[in-house]
Amino acid sequence: MKITQARLEANRRNAQFSTGPRTVDGKNRAKLNAFRHGLTAQVVVMPEEDMKRYQTFCQDFFTDWMPANTTETQLVQTLIDTQWRLNRARANENSFFALGHFGAAADIDPGDPEIHAALTAARMLLDRSRDFDNLSKHEQRLTRIFHSTIKLLRELQTERRQHEAHHISQAADNLKLHEMKKIPYDPRADGFVLTNAAIHTYLDRQQRNYEARVAKEVGYDEAKFAKAVGT
Repeated sequence: MKITQARLEANRRNAQFSTGPRTVDGKNRAKLNAFRHGLTAQVVVMPEEDMKRYQTFCQDFFTDWMPANTTETQLVQTLIDTQWRLNRARANENSFFALGHFGAAADIDPGDPEIHAALTAARMLLDRSRDFDNLSKHEQRLTRIFHSTIKLLRELQTERRQHEAHHISQAADNLKLHEMKKIPYDPRADGFVLTNAAIHTYLDRQQRNYEARVAKEVGYDEAKFAKAVGT
């Protein structure tokens, strides 16, 4: 199909919008921002609005995974950066199709905007097939990295929590023994990387769990509960 005069004019008008930000607000939004990453010591450079989104994105992942040591923190950061790049790859694919409306792929006029959009997308797939293929391979590689990192992180966190649960249970028994004898207790003397406050928090949680279990067993009857727990 030949391009119409109306389409030529539309392309010329659209081209005026592809020269970058012109207003003060637009230029300010396009300014680059940077910070030195604490884990990698690398400088991350992004437009200011993207930087804010990236930092929020990071915080959300750390809140979800709650890493407890350097290794876990590094793995969470790998998840963050891998997923960020995956999101960007998907955005780039959409941008490829959008770009088609400003180039030769848009030089067809079937007389219907929806048909025009579909045909333009098809032309872009044909004309830029290698670019789309490379983008797809890039996305697949990132997806594999993301899944393998999650698997390793979960395994390490499960192992750590089991190790901590065993150690804090032993430390709690030792603390109660020392309190019975009315002598100070230092968990480090037994090789525990714990504080007395952390052990007491564990004991309080154990007591609450016990009382909740008893309350459920007696049908949440206050008198029966008091008798069962001896209060």
